[in-house]
Amino acid sequence: MTSALSFMTKGGYSIDAIPAALVESFLVKAMSTDQLFCDCLDLLEDRRPDLADLIAQTVEGVMFFCEDSPCAALGLRCRAAIRKTEKEQSYSALLDAAGGGWDGFEMQNRSATQFAVLCSDASEAGRVRATLFDANGFSGHRTRNDFEALVRELISEGYVAPATGALAVLSQTADFKAGNASLGRIDSIKRGLVEQRRAEVH
Repeated sequence: MTSALSFMTKGGYSIDAIPAALVESFLVKAMSTDQLFCDCLDLLEDRRPDLADLIAQTVEGVMFFCEDSPCAALGLRCRAAIRKTEKEQSYSALLDAAGGGWDGFEMQNRSATQFAVLCSDASEAGRVRATLFDANGFSGHRTRNDFEALVRELISEGYVAPATGALAVLSQTADFKAGNASLGRIDSIKRGLVEQRRAEVH
């Protein structure tokens, strides 16, 4: 970090007063070695929070070139930037596919084996729900405060593509119906046990 500080201030500026345009040129020169470049990024993040956007844009500009850097910290930073960029691209693509309205929208993972359908939550006013399912029936649900948070969470779990009509198709299959029947029996047993415990308590 000391070498990074010397490098960034060798023009006579203090680290807190270097103009953004000059910082950008320093970072380009620092790319002569991965370690120096990474140390300069760390230093700037620590001392110049006002340059967060510039730092992020600089990393995004080199992330595909440095994701396998021998400097482990730089490689980690670049891979994180790649994941973030991919998630943003997935969100934008899904938003376009949803046409601005998430209610009833269906999503799937990359292998088209896991699905989710979005809707307003009927049991909690103002909340939204994702119901998860696959070829063997429904597998659960989750509720969140808004669709954006819900969709971004699903993207993080690998649901990255639209799946228009998936529920209508799968719900007609024997495996889906059998899976839901089995799930219904399990729920019934659970409810029975809960009621039994309540009766024992009283």
